Amino acid sequence: MAEELKNEAQVYQKLQALQGRYIPVLWLAGVADGLEMVLLTDFVGTQVSRELLADTTQRKIREAMFAIHELRVAHGDIRPQNIAMQGRGQDVKFYFVDFGFS
Repeated sequence: MAEELKNEAQVYQKLQALQGRYIPVLWLAGVADGLEMVLLTDFVGTQVSRELLADTTQRKIREAMFAIHELRVAHGDIRPQNIAMQGRGQDVKFYFVDFGFS
């Protein structure tokens, strides 16, 4: 698990330009209080629900995914549990989380 978190921290650094827009802001990555590895990000919302997805929101998710791919990162585990949703209606934002398999 420590290796997965180290990899995820490296991916967050590579995606720094997308932090706060398509991925959470990374605040801390490293060893803290004797733990092996800690990764601390902003809380960006709740797990996306397939039932709530309309065509416009699917476009927003694809836009986020394409922005990540443009920085040459493949998420490696895209599923509803790894897409967080914040807000409602036209103001809804989507964030990809859990880059451990990237």
